[in-house]
Amino acid sequence: MENIWPGKLAFDRFGRTYHLRINSAESLYRISELDEAHWMATSAPTSTLGCDPVFLDLVDTDHNGRIRVGEMIAAVQWLNDLLLDSSDVAQRGDILRLDEINLDCPEGKRIHNSAVKMLASIDQPKAGEIDLAQIRRIKANIEQTPVSEAGVVLPEAADDEEVQQYIRDVITVSGGATHPSGQMGIAAAHIEAFGKVIDTFLAWHARGDLKQDSAAADLYPLGNETAQGYELLDATRARIDHFFAQCELLAFYKQWGKQPSPAGGGLLHADLQDVDSIEESLKKAPLAPLTSECRLVFGPALNPVDHECLHELRDLVLKPLLDGPVDHLSPGEWDTVKRRFASHEQWLRAKPGEAVFALGIEKIQRYRVKDYAGRVHQLIKQSKNTHLQLDNVRLAEKLVLYQGHLLGLANNFVSFPHLYDPDDRAMFETGTLVMDGRRFDLAVHVTNRAEHVKITQHSDMFILYLQIERSDAPAPLEIAVPVTSGGKGNLDVGKRGVFLDVNDREWDARVVQIIENPISLSEAMTAPFKRIGKLVGGKIEQITGTAEKQLETTTQKAMANVETGLSTSAAPQPPTATPAPATGGSAFAAAGMLAGGGVAVAALGSAAAFITKTINDLQSPFTTIAMTIGGALLAVLVPTTVLAMIRLRRRDLSAVLEGSGWAINARMKLTYAQSRQFTHRPAYPLGANGIRRRRSWLIFVLVIVLIAGVAAVQAWWLMRQKPAPAQVETPTAPDPGSESTTDGS
Repeated sequence: MENIWPGKLAFDRFGRTYHLRINSAESLYRISELDEAHWMATSAPTSTLGCDPVFLDLVDTDHNGRIRVGEMIAAVQWLNDLLLDSSDVAQRGDILRLDEINLDCPEGKRIHNSAVKMLASIDQPKAGEIDLAQIRRIKANIEQTPVSEAGVVLPEAADDEEVQQYIRDVITVSGGATHPSGQMGIAAAHIEAFGKVIDTFLAWHARGDLKQDSAAADLYPLGNETAQGYELLDATRARIDHFFAQCELLAFYKQWGKQPSPAGGGLLHADLQDVDSIEESLKKAPLAPLTSECRLVFGPALNPVDHECLHELRDLVLKPLLDGPVDHLSPGEWDTVKRRFASHEQWLRAKPGEAVFALGIEKIQRYRVKDYAGRVHQLIKQSKNTHLQLDNVRLAEKLVLYQGHLLGLANNFVSFPHLYDPDDRAMFETGTLVMDGRRFDLAVHVTNRAEHVKITQHSDMFILYLQIERSDAPAPLEIAVPVTSGGKGNLDVGKRGVFLDVNDREWDARVVQIIENPISLSEAMTAPFKRIGKLVGGKIEQITGTAEKQLETTTQKAMANVETGLSTSAAPQPPTATPAPATGGSAFAAAGMLAGGGVAVAALGSAAAFITKTINDLQSPFTTIAMTIGGALLAVLVPTTVLAMIRLRRRDLSAVLEGSGWAINARMKLTYAQSRQFTHRPAYPLGANGIRRRRSWLIFVLVIVLIAGVAAVQAWWLMRQKPAPAQVETPTAPDPGSESTTDGS
């Protein structure tokens, strides 16, 4: 792998996939030569990458939260164009050397000039290099200036206290805009909006000026008392309208008036012992008794709840507007009063917002006369200089970030070497789970578990979904952790553990869902026997439970016999009765106990006889029995092993990433070494005493040897049972002395 032809792209094999080797700036610049179909990923969400967020946002040029192939190639090309010497790219350095910037590129000149100015601002004009931390400190200082690059002005940007107060009032009325410092300021648009608001207020206020005769007659029907009169009108309007509507209903449909308390609402249902209930009922009752003449009479029959308010309305509003004493009010008169207040009501509804109203007419007029807006606009013009300065600083920051992180991003996008390196972390890894005596070193962030499960359930992977949380986190998070070696053990929903993120912070972890699949070959081989053992154990428990119930029934019967015997022996006997046996009640107890014991012995004897008879009926040697058992074992183990090997070979890590939003090209099949890397049980300290070493591999070897031995014995036995070749018998001549005739027989 190390003897590479000059000019040739080099690949490394991790598991069953090939990854482009990207370990230098030269190899990074050549990623565009590799067809997209051979990239490990063609799209990835930025939220799953543990990298500098500013860098990821710069690479994501369309700011859709995803990085694609075209954006990666464009970023690499930009870096290649801006640097003359790319030696720091492989070192992932965060120091920008000024002599390495390509000045033939327009952006290179801007970066160089900006770097020179930044070094001068920190009293290092001859340094010749600037690092990322220095650039970001300078950027933060510029962003904190009272006038931001976006033209947002803070009150402290002005030297005059009155201008500062003007900016604060504009913020109060218009809401303002957020300055990069986090404080609220104003921009040109807020000044324009504030000007329109105060113009509207001044026009509204001028129309309602009592000094103008034309406005007094129209807007102020009661002169200076109009405001108080309108408050009374507004407070009683709904009640009076309702009263006249009820009277009109009564005039139209007289039968309604014959109903019990038609206008009383809930008066009949009021609790006369409860003052609150009575008051609540009065509030629902009409203003006065209903009449078909539709008259509201201002007399003693008025509803006590409205009595005072109605009399104030009569004295302050009705008498002046109706030109005379008012003993009653008709619907027509009421409509006249409301029309007199219509213009005033319309004027009140057009009143500007409370925020500008609270400023007061004097301050608003001063803001219009003095050109505070023009002075703030002059401050906003300074933002152009701030914007240009910040733009150049950010361009320098971009070059440093690309130099330091682009090679790493390529090794987590075009290739995945860090994923398979035990001493390194891929950008999409979130940390290590410690649970059930094991370490699970591969974990990815999950934003939508339901969607993630849809993809990973077909991956043949055993996957844990966990909820992790800590006290200083705003909300719990969810992660997916593949289990790649060992067995299920005690892993189950609800199991708790600890999660260590890539920054070594501890999180409480709890399993919330599991996708179960074979984890290892040994677990798959023993699974059928575990299921059989579980089935047999269940049957034994069932039989034992039945036997216990039978024994309990037998014991209860025996004790009942004992009680019967005792009561019989204690009862007086007639003179003619036969004397009771000397043993009394104990004879009955002994009989019951012997009966129960006999049943148990009989059952055991029957079982032993059945087993003995079965063995005798087999009439087979030990080898035949062994071969039968071995054949049964092989019939179970062989297909189970083959199926487990196929499913374990199909395990695909790419589904774990695809569930988190990645677009993966290759199928990331697991090898045995990789499965042990991602999930392992750490060794105890070297030389520790009292630790018993695990011998699970020895059990596996013994099972294989047993199966092989059974197969060999079976073959040997079959060879011994072959029949010998048949022999032809030669007939012999008859003995002459034995001949006889028919007559002599």
